[in-house]
Amino acid sequence: MPENLKTTVGILLRSPVPIVLLWGPDGIMIYNDAYSIFAGGRHPILFGSRVREGWPASGDDFRLEWDESGGPEIDAKPHARGFGSILTERSMTRSSGAESSTTGGEMASG
Repeated sequence: MPENLKTTVGILLRSPVPIVLLWGPDGIMIYNDAYSIFAGGRHPILFGSRVREGWPASGDDFRLEWDESGGPEIDAKPHARGFGSILTERSMTRSSGAESSTTGGEMASG
């Protein structure tokens, strides 16, 4: 399993927010417990299925495409921490049972 997939799924599974990851060209659905509410009666069969099979109503209107252009290359850790990174850290810390020393006052501005 690719390391980036392991990392992404680890974050996704620890999040209290409903998240679904569409992996690969077929959009294999990997989601957390909170997303299973959206899946309704399709859960757990939906987990690991192709998005077009799991949600056939999306039909041809659903297109998996990633296009990244412009902006600086990212070759190092972020220089500042913001609201999103603090929430992710807190979520992961709570899941592991460790204490977090991060406070809202540490967010970077502008």
